[in-house]
Parts: sequence; C-alpha cells; structure tokens
Amino acid sequence: MSTILAIDPGKGGAIALFRNGQPEWVEKWSDEWEMSNLVLDVQNAFADVTAIIENVHSMPGQGVVSMFSFGENYGIWRGILIAFGIPHERISPQKWQSFYGLSSIHKGADRKRRLCQLAKERFPSMKPTLKTCDALLLGNYAAQTDKRLNHL
Repeated sequence: MSTILAIDPGKGGAIALFRNGQPEWVEKWSDEWEMSNLVLDVQNAFADVTAIIENVHSMPGQGVVSMFSFGENYGIWRGILIAFGIPHERISPQKWQSFYGLSSIHKGADRKRRLCQLAKERFPSMKPTLKTCDALLLGNYAAQTDKRLNHL
C-alpha cells in the first residue's frame, strides 16, 4: 500500500492523506506543533509514507508580509519532512494545476473557485473547502501521475 501526504503550505493551507490513490482525510492546521503532530501520527501509522509539497515562490503584486508567512510555512513543512526522514518532492502550482486543465487564463479567485469545484466533483465525501481543495487535488495529482516515485 502506498501512502502520500499532499501539502499545500499556504497560509490557511491543508494536508491530505492518500492511501492507494484515494483520500482518507484532509486537515487544516493552526501552528507548527499541529503540523509536526499530523506528520508524526501518519508516520507512526504507516511505514510507506512519501510526500508531495507545493513548491511556492513569491509573485508580483503580493504583499511582503503575506509572502513571508507563505515562505515560512513552506520552510516549516520542508523541515518537518526532512526531520522525520520522509521522502518528498516539490512541485510547482503551474505543473499540478495544468494537470486539471487550468492555465494562465484562470487567475486569482477564478482559479481558486475552479479548483474547489473540481475537488468537490472528485471527492464529495471529503467536503472540500477553499482551504482544503488544493491539498486534495495535489494528492490526486501525485497518485494519478505516480509523482511519489520520482525521488526514491
């Protein structure tokens, strides 16, 4: 059995657990302790954990404070994965979102609404929200494209 952790490190992001290509849960977190405990719980429950994390970067027009917070979460998630010895791959938002047919014509709130709609269509039992849809779709992307094997 394969276990994938899909991590959206953005402010208000989420982490999703996929087993054998299907989501089992998706969680938001409140702080770095909860982030660490989520990963520790998964690692204690499953021996075959790999992760995929959205590789974030600054973009023109974003505020300095929000980008610092975004980058801080990304660094914390990477540190947690490295500390627990969980193999992981970083992937750009453009790459995984293009898997769902989204391109540069889908901008900002329009893109986010479309991602949430796609997550609701694919995973209605997970009750996707604007905060959890990216993690669910990122995990699905990893499961469908077998991304977890590229770094092993």
